[in-house]
Amino acid sequence: MAVAVLWFFSNCGERTTANKEAAMSQYAEAGVDPSKIASFKELMGEVGRKTRHLAPQRRNVEIISVRNSHGGIWQYAGVYSEQPIWNGTDEILGHLSLIAEAIYQKTGKSYHDRVARAAGLIIAVDVIAHGGMPFVWLDTVQASSSDWFRDPVRSQDYACGCLELCREIGCSLPAGESAATRYLVRPPEEIAPAGALFSGFMCGVIHPGSHVIAGDRRPGNRILGIPSTGVHTNGSSLLIAKALAMPQGFMTEIERGRTFGEEILTPMRSYVQFVEALLNAGVRINEILPGTGDGVAKLGVDKRPFDYHIERWVPESEIPLALRYIRDELGIPRAEYYGTFNAGIGLYLFVDSQHVGRIQGISRQFGFPAYNLGRVVAGSRKIHLEFEGGLVLEAPDE
Repeated sequence: MAVAVLWFFSNCGERTTANKEAAMSQYAEAGVDPSKIASFKELMGEVGRKTRHLAPQRRNVEIISVRNSHGGIWQYAGVYSEQPIWNGTDEILGHLSLIAEAIYQKTGKSYHDRVARAAGLIIAVDVIAHGGMPFVWLDTVQASSSDWFRDPVRSQDYACGCLELCREIGCSLPAGESAATRYLVRPPEEIAPAGALFSGFMCGVIHPGSHVIAGDRRPGNRILGIPSTGVHTNGSSLLIAKALAMPQGFMTEIERGRTFGEEILTPMRSYVQFVEALLNAGVRINEILPGTGDGVAKLGVDKRPFDYHIERWVPESEIPLALRYIRDELGIPRAEYYGTFNAGIGLYLFVDSQHVGRIQGISRQFGFPAYNLGRVVAGSRKIHLEFEGGLVLEAPDE
């Protein structure tokens, strides 16, 4: 019986080898052609080689190299007597990349370096929310066809964006996945003939001596807001629907020489270095809340019976152009606007009042303010926008 089984597999192997060209051709016709993906894989392999040193240099984590690797391998290389704490998460970018794809088809400029940045930073911001410093990023690109990967402009931009972000936040990219998923990723033809879904996993290290930021907001805390640079990744599905109703779509000029689509794709701000500086300075942070998903209303995502009184907001002149246009020109009710978009704040800090001045001083070193927005009080998970005439937002799940 064993001989028969071995013979069966042996013959299958010979048959596959003999008909390899035909089999590959049929596979390609079905939507997957590995030869078309190979150049993209090589580009990303180069990113991996160029970033391998970053994790040990910046985070005391060694990336271990092996032959025929099937994923990233790492170990702690610090000199501390205690073991570190690890944290990590995965995220999907959503429809922001489709906006970049639509603009690429119109202008020949891909913006996929910004897509790469956003794809990494939406994960990184969740890692730093608990005090972890990102040291490794495993990215995934699922495209609508193998041909998507052959485009040299788009592929090079994406690889460059990944490399630049890794250097900026101090992490390595030792592995990833690139796949053609023709039957799963199918963008609407009226937007773009091809597209890709971007996702990934990022792991962070909380070094011995640093505290885990465990979500300890409480009544009496001040709420500090760190400004966003634009839409970041919020509400892209709604923006696509709005653009489809515009004669010029994403190419609509919303200010002289500035189009709707290009403003949406303004590079996302990294908060990694700022949070790292706060932790290195010994600032006690009760909670960090990324301003992603559910907009300002995300303040109420915590299930405890707290209310949030937002007394002031970002000065009008400092709110990014895309957000002002979305708020004022797209016919979105105010409550829905604040419940969908970041409205100008990309990161919230909940802190005791005695830490406010010190945090604001550190933020100025990074070239942006830390706005003292409001306070936490006992309540029923309502968000009171006092600067908007007392508009009250419900918690996202209410």
